[in-house]
Amino acid sequence: MTTSELKAGVLRHLKYSLGKEEQDATLYDWRMALSLAVRDLIVDPWFAAAAQTRSTGRKRVYYLSMESVSPNTSIDLDLGFGAVTVPLSPGAYPHTLVVSTLQADVNAALGNGVVRVSRNSEGNIYFEATDKNRVVSVTAVSGEDVLGVSPLVISGPDLGDQPAVLSGASSTVNPFDFSGSNGSFALNVNGVYTDTITLTQNYPINAGQAIAADINTQIAASNGPNGLAGQIQARVNSGGFIEFVTTAVGPFATVTLSAPIDMQNLLSIGTASGAQLTGTQAQVRGAVEIAGGTDFNQGGPHNFMLGIDDNPPVQVSLTGTTALPAVFANTLDITAGVDFTGGPHGFDLAVAGYPLVTIDVSGVDTTLAPTPLTAAPQGLVDLFQERIDAQLGAGVITVGLNASNNVILTTVDAGVSTSITVSNPTGNVATGVYPVVGTAVGTDEGSAGALDIIRTRINAALSAAGQDPVQVNLDASGFLTIASSIYGSSSQVTVSDVNGGFGFVFPASDQGVRFNNSVTVGGTVDVMLAANTTVSSTRDNGIFGKDPEAVSNYMGYQVYLNSGQSGNGMPAAGDTFLIDFNNDAPGDNTNAGIMLALRDADVLADGNLGLLTAYSLVVEEVGILTSQARITQEASESLLRQSEAALQEVAGVNIDEEAASLIKFEQHYQASAQLISIARNLFDVILEL
Repeated sequence: MTTSELKAGVLRHLKYSLGKEEQDATLYDWRMALSLAVRDLIVDPWFAAAAQTRSTGRKRVYYLSMESVSPNTSIDLDLGFGAVTVPLSPGAYPHTLVVSTLQADVNAALGNGVVRVSRNSEGNIYFEATDKNRVVSVTAVSGEDVLGVSPLVISGPDLGDQPAVLSGASSTVNPFDFSGSNGSFALNVNGVYTDTITLTQNYPINAGQAIAADINTQIAASNGPNGLAGQIQARVNSGGFIEFVTTAVGPFATVTLSAPIDMQNLLSIGTASGAQLTGTQAQVRGAVEIAGGTDFNQGGPHNFMLGIDDNPPVQVSLTGTTALPAVFANTLDITAGVDFTGGPHGFDLAVAGYPLVTIDVSGVDTTLAPTPLTAAPQGLVDLFQERIDAQLGAGVITVGLNASNNVILTTVDAGVSTSITVSNPTGNVATGVYPVVGTAVGTDEGSAGALDIIRTRINAALSAAGQDPVQVNLDASGFLTIASSIYGSSSQVTVSDVNGGFGFVFPASDQGVRFNNSVTVGGTVDVMLAANTTVSSTRDNGIFGKDPEAVSNYMGYQVYLNSGQSGNGMPAAGDTFLIDFNNDAPGDNTNAGIMLALRDADVLADGNLGLLTAYSLVVEEVGILTSQARITQEASESLLRQSEAALQEVAGVNIDEEAASLIKFEQHYQASAQLISIARNLFDVILEL
């Protein structure tokens, strides 16, 4: 190969392969032409060598392309339950071993059979989840991306539950020194698990992994029923920011960072929640607002059939009341009993709806009873129950003991209208039972109590049928909602055969919708919608990530033919039309006439106002506003002058008055000087005598 042969090859490809003259060729064109010329010189010897090798049966040694992986290189893989860092084994690998080596690294981090590694038809590294309903995401690559696996998402139909992820405020590419003044912050996961994390080290630049490791060490040591261990992990994202990722997934997973002290803006206060991306959740809603308390023991029966997902329906019966009785407790421990022999010993008792009575407990030594509840020998509780029933009748008040061994009097009736009043204790009742008297009033748990009754009865019925619990809540308007605990097209809730229920429960059914994702690679999508046609989606962000917008079609012409040779002026068979550019601009004054017609056309204010009239109104309004502004200016200037004059009257200086005062003070000074002179002379004369 000579220089002239190479030059001739370059010029030939420049002209015939790239279609460029020498004077018009760019640097890129020259490089391409040179590459093609060199290729031509190599191909023939290459083919000849290959033919010779085949004819002689000899083996050939090929150049093996190598992929060199630097130390400390890793990729972060996420399958929907938080990113997992996959350290890559450093070294130089031939292309035939890259996939197997990377597969071994992935298996070491995630376990065998979780993610398959392969090359696609274009030779790119390809990750595929064994579970077809999962998405494999490469969320970050540390070090040089020699394998070409920079963050990408391989989309599938089900993204599933997502954890809560809370990011820090500053990147760890910066140094953070906590050795002098320790930094601390509090973490709370799901509103249950909490602890304080403290950083004490001096971290140089790019020390994110070390910071995350120190935090994770403290998280692992946070044991106990409310500790953080096993509930959350710290990691470093691709930007170097510290992230906290919950173990729990779904919309109810939360992480909150609070009370940061001397954290140097590495972390800041914040809260993040998980997500459920499978689809929508089936939910039914009651017909009547739950605004207060409810008594399901009245007006019954209150029951309905509830079907959840693919399970058979179960019957739910609502019983119970939100009303609570009045409960009066004494303040002393009466386990040892009280001696009521002799007397009198008693107290007055008033119960709402009943007359005031005096309870006489004289004649019994309850210290002889083994417990306050025994009947023989009679204990204090049994004695009080007997004497109260004798005065008010059975079934009005129940006497018992609480956990502190105090006597409690409880009304059988419940609600805010019930009450108990204890007063006027005498004898040993005053010293041993009721040194403190007073009144107790019943209460009502209201809508929260009604919700608790309904939720308890529903989930108890489902549990008895071997089914999972559902979500029972009140929405922002106070209406009952019953929602399946799963998402997507399998999520179903059906309420039927409703009896009673006060309208809180209403016959209804709902089914969730599964989200589906698809990817179009390359090109664009043009959508033309007919009149009164819309594109909608049940997803929060729509089909395209936002609502489609109509835009003009700049790619062609729309031609309407409304004249021809037929009798009614419409086009007829055989008519011909020429659509072409208007060369040399011949034509009529059609456009000018249309523009002139705009002068008198009502095109504003919904067709009620013309351009000239609108212009006149604008000029008139501007004139009025200008006049008002001028009058306001003049009034303000007059007020300013008056204010300045008033100020001068109070704080100004009168030159004439000041001059007169100066003369007066000068005369006083001269008179005083003369007086001093006379006094000096008199003093001298006296001294000479």
